[in-house]
Amino acid sequence: PLSLHDALPIYKEFTCMYFTTTKDNEQITIELDIEDLNEECISYLQGRGFKEDDYKDFKYCPSRNDIVIPFFLDRSQNLIYGLQSRNLVNKIFHNNFFDNPKTTNLEMLMKLPKGSDLYGIESEFDRLSTGIKNSVAVLGSTISDNIKDLIKDYNFIVCNDADLPGDTKAMHSAKEGYSVLIHQEGMYQFKDFNQLLQLGQSKENIEKYIKDNIQSSKKAYMMLRRKM
Repeated sequence: PLSLHDALPIYKEFTCMYFTTTKDNEQITIELDIEDLNEECISYLQGRGFKEDDYKDFKYCPSRNDIVIPFFLDRSQNLIYGLQSRNLVNKIFHNNFFDNPKTTNLEMLMKLPKGSDLYGIESEFDRLSTGIKNSVAVLGSTISDNIKDLIKDYNFIVCNDADLPGDTKAMHSAKEGYSVLIHQEGMYQFKDFNQLLQLGQSKENIEKYIKDNIQSSKKAYMMLRRKM
């Protein structure tokens, strides 16, 4: 469906952590050393409910005390189009993309047949918690025009957090014609899919919950209007 050039023209080898910051009103990207995950990283990730297969590609940046999550364009050639880092102390995360679109799992999307279901989930940790392979994490408060252009050939299904901001964004997405996940009332005490995983729910059950509660754009909009 996508060529390498059309998907993302800027990519780099995953041999270091790329950190973009602003200095003197100018954006600069620095390269920092990475190494294999240490015991503290693994303990943190397992505490979030993840298994070894979920974080096998993750690295650790000792100078920032960050877990580094690569976004692969081609895993076989170790090429990434961006990454996310998560600090082990303050849990702050930092996204660094070398170009648009700001979404994850592009390597899968490049191989997905047109017309397929494609699930859009708010964060990468939540996406990993669902076990849904044909999914991307939409990193940001809205679905940008770049992402809309990327997903236009698929049946894009919006899966937001179970909270007021998530419902507000879901209503906007339904109004734009996307199918939407409508959360059951009991889900609001957990908020997101990673919390379910941490509490012992299996990925299979989380995936079933999502797929059982997808509504068409028109029905989702009416249900959300009544709820809000």
